[in-house]
Amino acid sequence: MNFSIFDIAAVFVCAGISAMGLGGGGVLLIYLSLFKNMPAHEAQGLNLLFFMPVCITSLTVYVKKGMIDYKKILPVLAGSLLGVITGKEFLIHIPPEVLKMIFAVFLITVGAFTLVSALKKKKLTNN
Repeated sequence: MNFSIFDIAAVFVCAGISAMGLGGGGVLLIYLSLFKNMPAHEAQGLNLLFFMPVCITSLTVYVKKGMIDYKKILPVLAGSLLGVITGKEFLIHIPPEVLKMIFAVFLITVGAFTLVSALKKKKLTNN
């Protein structure tokens, strides 16, 4: 695969957005799907690979700052592993076109809820 300067810039923009906790993974998925014509399953796999260094770095910082509640880790870890296994089993049976539609509906729904929530907060603070 050839990389252009635009591809490298997109990676840095997504990394910056991710580092701020603003959903850079979603932006990366849209970029890979729309501009690079990457199949949805491959784009999601690459997105997860891209996310791992950010996750490891964040976890290291939180551990050093003593912000981890170790008593809560096991139930969360167990639930996460169950979700990963179940999700993988479902995803291998979903065609890429359907997966793109599900992701689009998800993004639109989250965006709508975020917008409505922000408008409600603004209305409450103005009254």
